[in-house]
Amino acid sequence: MKAVKFDSRLGPDNSLTVPAEASSEIPKDVPIHVIVLFPDVAEDREWQRLTYEQFLAGYGEGDHIYDAI
Repeated sequence: MKAVKFDSRLGPDNSLTVPAEASSEIPKDVPIHVIVLFPDVAEDREWQRLTYEQFLAGYGEGDHIYDAI
């Protein structure tokens, strides 16, 4: 199985547009599988929170001298 990757947006009529450079790689009249990936906003926020917490956990008392830079 071969994969073709491209970015698109869901249109107002719930359709996806396949760019010409991608559609030229897809054979016509054969079944295809479509997988849609999109960002998970809640997951992104959780990673940001965890990163912030871990950063602050490593911030020691002596590190305050760098705050003035």
